[in-house]
Amino acid sequence: MCKIRSTLLCVSGALLVALIGCASQPAQPEPAAAAESVSLAEFAASGQYQKPMAWKAGQYVELENLNKGKRESVSKTVLVGQEKGGWIIETVNIDKKGKKSVSQTLFLGMDEAIQNGKAGGVTIGWMKMTGDDGTVQTIEGEQLMFYNIFAKSTLDNLVADILTFTDGGTVSVPAGKFAGTNQVNASMKIMGMKVETESWYHPAVPVNGMVKSRSKDGKSESRLVSFGFDAKPEMK
Repeated sequence: MCKIRSTLLCVSGALLVALIGCASQPAQPEPAAAAESVSLAEFAASGQYQKPMAWKAGQYVELENLNKGKRESVSKTVLVGQEKGGWIIETVNIDKKGKKSVSQTLFLGMDEAIQNGKAGGVTIGWMKMTGDDGTVQTIEGEQLMFYNIFAKSTLDNLVADILTFTDGGTVSVPAGKFAGTNQVNASMKIMGMKVETESWYHPAVPVNGMVKSRSKDGKSESRLVSFGFDAKPEMK
């Protein structure tokens, strides 16, 4: 359950906004190593970021996840490709102890959800997870019933259009300095819990457009570490 929740939360930003350009980035650094460095790259304001672009295989974003200012994990989300009209999305997560987990999920109906801002039609086609021994476990068919119920309750709150632009100013994160961000406040329920967040988005960032997001209480925060358009999936 935790793995699918992590995947959905990473994907949720992608359902809110998108990109129109990007400066060159380092090619696919290992997540744990990438979080140690701070880029000097600067990204100018370029339009009001409101709606996702068309996804393409190879786009990726990498986030550093903090709890009370301390790094808990680094997660990388990769658009692997399409299957049966849906999108295969890979999530690579490395926790603070260095433990690595890799999962892939086929989300059906994702393009429609991005376009109309409604997640009612999104379902999970299959899930694959890498175990501690390196073997890949596949969940499909009737086994997915629980996960699809969870996905619907989560994505119904997370998939939405950003209808207005609120200038979030310049935001600096490990991936660089982003000017002209769109600042968005959101309130949603996840697993029965109310979560209030404030996030900043920029057109130069693929997949989810997110530069930074944090809880209103300031306890948790995610910051962009790197992004690009040429990632290769780890799971074969």
